[in-house]
Amino acid sequence: MKETTERVYSKITELEERYHHKLHHHQVRGTVLSVPSKTPGQTIIETANEERCFAIVIGTKGRSKIQKALMGSVSDYVLKNSNVPVIIVKKKRVKDEK
Repeated sequence: MKETTERVYSKITELEERYHHKLHHHQVRGTVLSVPSKTPGQTIIETANEERCFAIVIGTKGRSKIQKALMGSVSDYVLKNSNVPVIIVKKKRVKDEK
């Protein structure tokens, strides 16, 4: 269990560094944060308020309309409940190389 937890935290740190580098490379002022939570949508909004963010940029996993209707999505929750503007970035589709 400890090894799994360490691998997860290592991957999170790696992702934070990669996205921080991308922001810096493209001269975008912003912060990359990881906050563990059982309620991600609510936590994103609370963290944005605590950090005094002027916008939230969030990605989607590209769920189908049926999946969204049945389960909802974090990006939908944030979009509907945030007090600051929300920018939703769709997952880029990878074309088959045949």
